[in-house]
Amino acid sequence: MSLPLNFIVLLQSRGLFDGSNLLHVDCIRFCFIPIIQKEFDQIVLEWNNHRVRKSHNAEAPAGIPDILYFAPESEGVTRHRFRVSAEKLEAASAHIKKKPSFTPPEYVELAEHVMKREGWKQPATASEARDLYQKLLKVLEPLVSSHSRV
Repeated sequence: MSLPLNFIVLLQSRGLFDGSNLLHVDCIRFCFIPIIQKEFDQIVLEWNNHRVRKSHNAEAPAGIPDILYFAPESEGVTRHRFRVSAEKLEAASAHIKKKPSFTPPEYVELAEHVMKREGWKQPATASEARDLYQKLLKVLEPLVSSHSRV
């Protein structure tokens, strides 16, 4: 399990995260998804730069994925890319969905406002994400509970 997920499980076991509480869920997403995305990006980088060994049964060539894609001739592999017209690219781009946002924009706006007011920065590590989660909840829970009573 990744470090960010370990922190989320730990927060839950200590009663600091309730998956049925939308404020907790939005706050977890806001704080931890960028850290988890960085982990995924690192995995992609490592995968695309590692050497794939030759396999007797595989139809895919051995080599480093990025080199096989960007310079297949250097590995003695046939390049299978082809040109696509600008019109076809434009037509295809109409079907591509925007990168999903896992956190509602209203929550992002509120959290960023609180962070700016308090002088807090975006977390760069899982520990910082955990700390930001707890600080944001400390500020936002009273606001949400008093707002829901009105």
